[in-house]
Amino acid sequence: MKTLKSYLRILFSILFLSLILFNWGCISGKAEEAQSVDLQNKIIPLKTTKAGNGFEDLDKLQEILKDKKIVAMGEATHGTKEFFEMKHRMFEFLVEKMGYRLFAIEAEFGGAQDVNDYILYGKGNAEDAIKSMKFWTWSTEEVVDMVEWMRNYNENPEHKTKIKFYGFDMQSGDKNSARVLEYIKKVDNNKLSEFKGKLSDVNDKLYSLDKEKLENIKKGTEQLKNIFEEKKQDYVNKSSISEYEKVLQDLNVINQCVEYVIITKTEGWGKASNTRDHCMAQNAKWILDYEKQFGNDKIMLWAHNGHITKKISNYKSMGQNLKEMFNDEYYAIGFDFYQGSFRAIPCDSRGQTIGSGLAKFNISSSDSNSFAYSFEKTGVPLSFIDFKSASKDTNISAWLSQKQLIHSIGAIYNGRPNQWMLPEVPMESYDGLIFVKKTTAAIGIKGYETKIEDGDAETSIYKGIFRTIKSLTQ
Repeated sequence: MKTLKSYLRILFSILFLSLILFNWGCISGKAEEAQSVDLQNKIIPLKTTKAGNGFEDLDKLQEILKDKKIVAMGEATHGTKEFFEMKHRMFEFLVEKMGYRLFAIEAEFGGAQDVNDYILYGKGNAEDAIKSMKFWTWSTEEVVDMVEWMRNYNENPEHKTKIKFYGFDMQSGDKNSARVLEYIKKVDNNKLSEFKGKLSDVNDKLYSLDKEKLENIKKGTEQLKNIFEEKKQDYVNKSSISEYEKVLQDLNVINQCVEYVIITKTEGWGKASNTRDHCMAQNAKWILDYEKQFGNDKIMLWAHNGHITKKISNYKSMGQNLKEMFNDEYYAIGFDFYQGSFRAIPCDSRGQTIGSGLAKFNISSSDSNSFAYSFEKTGVPLSFIDFKSASKDTNISAWLSQKQLIHSIGAIYNGRPNQWMLPEVPMESYDGLIFVKKTTAAIGIKGYETKIEDGDAETSIYKGIFRTIKSLTQ
């Protein structure tokens, strides 16, 4: 896992630098334009981010979302309590009011099946299941609360159609490998040793292997898929078509993961990011296609703004891929905030991670040329806006059609908020947006606690310079 993390940090570092360079060259929104936009009558005030508080304030969304197959919800940081709570509340609304039963998150397909086993069958516990997804970002009390709500919903005998939990990411394959082997032992035990041999290196050491070894693993996985296809009827007879298809998807995800690692090593961040988002979109589509047999045709997706967006400058996002596949049945909701705290991994001025773990950061306010500034001026602390209906106002339409600076903080952060804002054209990037005036940091579960209470001090310019000099002299 250490090697995997080191490669991911390299990717985050390159992304960090590219964001800075892109921001330097962008045309910032003008403060006077932001102040002149009257959003007061175009936003839908929301009473709370917390689930279990009714849906009166969300009722207007039923008309907005009535024909959608995918509601994708982003986040402007990977560590904000209110974003996570609001997504929980939105899923509760989609389930109770709009018949949704499918949920998928930016996490490993194999690991997320542990969460699904918990909410459907009570296997294990919520915290351990969430940890199986291997993302510190989701290992929080807020996500635990949402998963427990899903489990409680499914336990109710009055709810005949149960909620299902998926992951659409593909950055590791060990959990998928374990499920493939478990299935083969059941349906074709004579092939177990062959499958074990070809999948033996699909683990956390995958990122340390050379290209030749990775190509051999990929070739082996393709051979296993061929076995699956040749013996499909036999395997289905010994299990079921749904079980067979899900394990075949485990093999597909392993293949995606190995290909992603190869591209990461040989072609760099840009191509790797495109590959990842393309695969995530394909996996989200697979979930919907697979679930048709159970009568489920609508899903909520949870990911960062940068993945659910319909357009981003540096690569082709998952959202752009899904928009091309589903057209108007895809609805992307971005998030932004004006001030408050959040969690991230501290990094220095070069984007290299520093410190001893997760840190809490704080942004005291957003500049007058930011997108969040206009929402803060409404005096409404929590709101939703649908861009299509809001654009009936020609002034707002023009404003939403210009580049606006929107917070975009992922896994790492260096304490300089202006370097972590992306110039986006809201109408092109999202279909709607949820604004939170003041945020607080998400709360990590055991093993994922916040280690550094003052991340801004940790990433101060003086420490950044000191650490840079130290690293160069070692």
